[in-house]
Amino acid sequence: MNLCSHYQECPGCDYWGISYQEEKKLKIENLKNFLSHKFLNTESLNIQFHSLAGPTQIRDRVDLQWRKNIGWGYVHGPSSKLIPILKCLLMTEPLSQFYEFIKTINLPYEKASIRLRVSPKNEWGLWLDLPNNDIKDLLENQSPILDKLLSKSIVEIGQKRKRLIKNPDLIKYKLDKNPHWHNWFVTSNLQGKDLPLYSLVGGFTQVGFEINKILVIEVLKLIKKLKFKNNFELAESPIVELGAGIGNFTFGFLSEGYKVIAIENDPQALDALKFSLENHYYKFTTEKLKLSDQLKIVGWNFLKNEPPPFATSGILFVDPPRSGLGKFLENPIWKSDPSFEYIIYVSCSLESWKLDFEKLSEKNYDLKNISIVDQFSRSKNVELISVFQKSTAAIK
Repeated sequence: MNLCSHYQECPGCDYWGISYQEEKKLKIENLKNFLSHKFLNTESLNIQFHSLAGPTQIRDRVDLQWRKNIGWGYVHGPSSKLIPILKCLLMTEPLSQFYEFIKTINLPYEKASIRLRVSPKNEWGLWLDLPNNDIKDLLENQSPILDKLLSKSIVEIGQKRKRLIKNPDLIKYKLDKNPHWHNWFVTSNLQGKDLPLYSLVGGFTQVGFEINKILVIEVLKLIKKLKFKNNFELAESPIVELGAGIGNFTFGFLSEGYKVIAIENDPQALDALKFSLENHYYKFTTEKLKLSDQLKIVGWNFLKNEPPPFATSGILFVDPPRSGLGKFLENPIWKSDPSFEYIIYVSCSLESWKLDFEKLSEKNYDLKNISIVDQFSRSKNVELISVFQKSTAAIK
């Protein structure tokens, strides 16, 4: 068993020093203990655990911090202390090679944050965020650093994630205000075929290509089971997808021929999703269905107490941020009748999921299925896929 040299101080991992089988057992038992306290029969739920072969080399994307006179590393939350990292065993080999290069970059600034990612073609992408004054200095006075970064990677800078480009006429650097969409990630259809996703370097994606494929395929299996083992209306109704992002699940749904209402409140993510649709849509389907008939894209902030611009029946698929569904569960949508027959809830936070579980139970939704996808190996965090059914719905 490989043992990380930073495990005693790094905030990213909890389970170094035990076997992966022991880690799996602990994660399952932790979930079972919560469900048992809610008087649920955990044996009937048959909790499944999905993972790669081992706990290392899972990440194709990583977020790091810079501190002057310390270097690159992870920040320990409670103390805000930066832990310098020489090597992270959770990084895939291509990402680890990229990080070796980044460690040679010494910024003349007190602090910075950075996102590193590798593309499906092993291209390197870097999103660097700094205070505005430091960004100005970087562009005007630090050409050697920018030369070095651009020699190996695609670079975005600042909160708006503007692409760094070199002005050939002035031999100076500038930030392009126009988004540069790039194939930084992949999703999957039910058969495991890679489907390209376009985004910015700094855009949100899951942590790694292979573990994400497992996540998406397991969701598609559940959708297929629900749609075709239930009534005709459910089979024909669109999937209402809350938190569509750049399309990680959307394209899997489309590839299976489902109608989808894709809802997202981040305009930049929606633009990326639309770019993928406009440029690569027919790669996602076996039949050239009319896009207008199969997909509706809705920009809607589910955290605001506004009536939903979509029907409230059939299947609701939710993939919220780490904070969970929050105020969405207070929306007028829950006063409608009929309401969603099924809710498929993908969560990256067990603690947030527990809170939402309580609220969904109060709204007469029963937990019917739950599984773990181990996107956060060596950490106590888990990715959950859960299925809730309205208690008044017929079980067929």
